[in-house]
Amino acid sequence: MSRSSSYYLLTAFGKDRPGIVAAVTRMLFDWGANIEDASMTRLRGEFTIMLVTSIPSKVTPAGMKKGLEVVQKKLGLDVTIKPLSAVDVLRKSTENARYMLSVYGTDHPGIVAEVTESLAKRKISVTDLQTKVTIIDRTPVNGSARSHH
Repeated sequence: MSRSSSYYLLTAFGKDRPGIVAAVTRMLFDWGANIEDASMTRLRGEFTIMLVTSIPSKVTPAGMKKGLEVVQKKLGLDVTIKPLSAVDVLRKSTENARYMLSVYGTDHPGIVAEVTESLAKRKISVTDLQTKVTIIDRTPVNGSARSHH
């Protein structure tokens, strides 16, 4: 990132459909932005994007708002953009996940809460968490998480 750019967290979510990633990333490219970190996923027909991006200072807040409104209307998304501190972004980007934890068991409410509370008590931050319910022998099974200490 050059000194003439600022970091932002961009989030977008809505009903999954072709073209969401293309529209959001095209808008950022047209602004001259660089995607620094990205996470995108589809959950039961809904699609979510989280991007940390550096955007040149020549792109005004009014210009960002206009671009976001176009994408929102075109694809029916809820879109937000939040300024981030460069110091925090640079510091956090050097932290890597040190552990991968997989939890498998009969699905029931509270699994994620119990596992993550246990990790938090040990000062372990969850950096990525995915859960999937799979049917094995007619029994729902759930689990998976990544973390760093």
